[in-house]
Amino acid sequence: MNRTGHVTLIIVWCITLIACSPVISDSPNADNNHILPTTSSVEDRHDDTVTPVATTFTLTLFVSGEGQVIPAKGTYRYVSGTVVDLTAVAIEGWVFNIWIGNVDNTMDNPTTVTMNCNQTVMAYFSDAND
Repeated sequence: MNRTGHVTLIIVWCITLIACSPVISDSPNADNNHILPTTSSVEDRHDDTVTPVATTFTLTLFVSGEGQVIPAKGTYRYVSGTVVDLTAVAIEGWVFNIWIGNVDNTMDNPTTVTMNCNQTVMAYFSDAND
């Protein structure tokens, strides 16, 4: 592993530790065409009844090395408590090593992440010949 790899791992790990706050939005996030029908505000009705609605959190996926993740790298919005399946797929000549972030098991592939806060997850791949 090179020096850049270490820096990347540390930055992603730090982001994961400090990024646990809800996203407040009145409409679904349509970034990268990842639309989930959720809202995260409290609506006041005319009859003075307050109806709570779901809190949402973002999941940001990164890749280090040569490979892909499913869902694809990018940012997604999920309702609080959603369990998201993550799969890493190495390209020829590369191997999957580890998930960096708050996943169920960093060594398992596939694995899951529970959306209880904003999450940043990276799939780390290394050259099979190193």
